[in-house]
Amino acid sequence: MLSKSLLGLALCLATVQAWGAEGGAVAKVGHMCCGSCTSSAEAAVKALPWVASAKATAGPNPTVEVTAKPGTSVDARALSDRLTKAGFSPTEMTVTAEDGTVVKTEAGLQGPDITLDAGPRTTIVATVGHLCCGGCAGALKAAAARFPSRGAPQVDQTAKTVTVLPKPGKVSLSSLLAALHAAGFQPLKVAVRG
Repeated sequence: MLSKSLLGLALCLATVQAWGAEGGAVAKVGHMCCGSCTSSAEAAVKALPWVASAKATAGPNPTVEVTAKPGTSVDARALSDRLTKAGFSPTEMTVTAEDGTVVKTEAGLQGPDITLDAGPRTTIVATVGHLCCGGCAGALKAAAARFPSRGAPQVDQTAKTVTVLPKPGKVSLSSLLAALHAAGFQPLKVAVRG
């Protein structure tokens, strides 16, 4: 039951409504530090049938900008889903018409608070979609370090996971997921053990 709730929360954190327009969209993402990040994000969204072009920009305010093919519309939900699965969950998305008029801007949504009773051996392992370099790993570790735990979080770059050892007692799993999301890492899978 907990895993279904976690999946629901994870999906709520980055879901946008299904709206669109001919023109384009700019998605603000939480983390994008290098050329591999930008290449991965661009490749992910270029696979959408309505995308004419895509440009990802790394740095302190990373974005992914797409332009719709003539005669098609931006599918904001598909764009958000594609970016999230690639590991670049949007924190905000703006869709514009062909003339540059803003059609709609929407920020990420929050889901319900999920708490658990953590014991002395409880571990939380979150799997993310993108972790290409030391910059990504460092940002993920820093985000997870904001969560009250029994030690420093451990990042496995190959497995694309972060492991957190929560302090015993009532723990808000939602706060951990929100911290990861705010840093640009949408958990695709969360396992709680112990």
